[in-house]
Amino acid sequence: MTKVVYVARVDPKIEYNSVIKKILEQIKGFEQNGVQVTLLTFGYNGFPNTLDSNHIDIAVGTNTGSTKFQKLLTTRHLHKQILDAVKCEAPDIIYLRDCQYRFNLHKELSKIAPLFVEIQTNVFSELKLTGSPRYCFELGLRRRYLRFSSGLVCITNEIANVERKYNNKPVFILGNGIDEGRINFAKKNEQDNYINLVFIGTPNQPWHGLDRLIKSYLIAPNRERFILHIVGNENDMGISDKNVRFYGYIEDREKLERIMSISDIGIGSLAIYKNRMNEAAPLKVRNYIASGLPVVIGYKDVDLDDNLPFVLRFPNNSSPLDFVLLEDFYYRTRDLRRSGEITAFAANLTWKRKMRLFLTFAEPLIRSNLRGII
Repeated sequence: MTKVVYVARVDPKIEYNSVIKKILEQIKGFEQNGVQVTLLTFGYNGFPNTLDSNHIDIAVGTNTGSTKFQKLLTTRHLHKQILDAVKCEAPDIIYLRDCQYRFNLHKELSKIAPLFVEIQTNVFSELKLTGSPRYCFELGLRRRYLRFSSGLVCITNEIANVERKYNNKPVFILGNGIDEGRINFAKKNEQDNYINLVFIGTPNQPWHGLDRLIKSYLIAPNRERFILHIVGNENDMGISDKNVRFYGYIEDREKLERIMSISDIGIGSLAIYKNRMNEAAPLKVRNYIASGLPVVIGYKDVDLDDNLPFVLRFPNNSSPLDFVLLEDFYYRTRDLRRSGEITAFAANLTWKRKMRLFLTFAEPLIRSNLRGII
């Protein structure tokens, strides 16, 4: 049985967030392919032990000191804990969620087993946008520490192209996936004659494009044909239109499923240009598809071809959405929405399938690594 140690630095201030949720679903995908996984998390103060008991959690970390020297000693101690824990597991693969440069951590991990690094963002662009002092540091290093990896796992081709400028490593594209258990067709509830759009977002994330959606709706010549269901956001824009309904954050899964059953179309991210990106793989779009909804997106999706009949892509800019075109899209996909064919496509987006493809990618690189050792 293949053994994997999944290493991730996670925010110790959040007991359960989207990062942890994704990690646990990836681990489940590994396990569904017969892989034994140990999850090793680390943070400046350790990670709260709230993980699923079916997984082994090695939470390592210590408090940092106040001086640079104390922080250096703390970091060295933390790295020793990580390396000792990984060695004890004797893995066939180390899967590291990108944590940028951490002294010789990448080099030392690669001596234990083939190292694969998952990269979720354009590191240089993100650090520059946030004004992080690490930007110049990482720019100077030019990601040379990733040369110790056997391969890179990038969320998009766009990110992969950035990394290829600095390291000539094999790359696997791994867009976000969904848990098989979340594939659940939301049978259409024919409760009205409107075209119901659902938008799931998060406050203070302008790249989701909620403002673009609402502004486009307000100037649409056929706006009376639509109802907008906004999940995750409050009515901070002061919209008084009765056909724009805000639900805020919904914790009750049954309530969310009722909204999905009312809906005809799911609206994905519409403004990732604000993050200087053109390509993405948002989880919410995968959830729409798993529920059987056609989707509208404003970016290039790594898993969704533009030729798919249930995908409508608008330009990745601030231009208004064409609601006449959106209405035409509704009529073209109405039968698909009601038949459940879109939900069937979701089988291509599961973590089980994606992690199986990763293992296929990794296998020859692992053999090559072993030949190098011998």
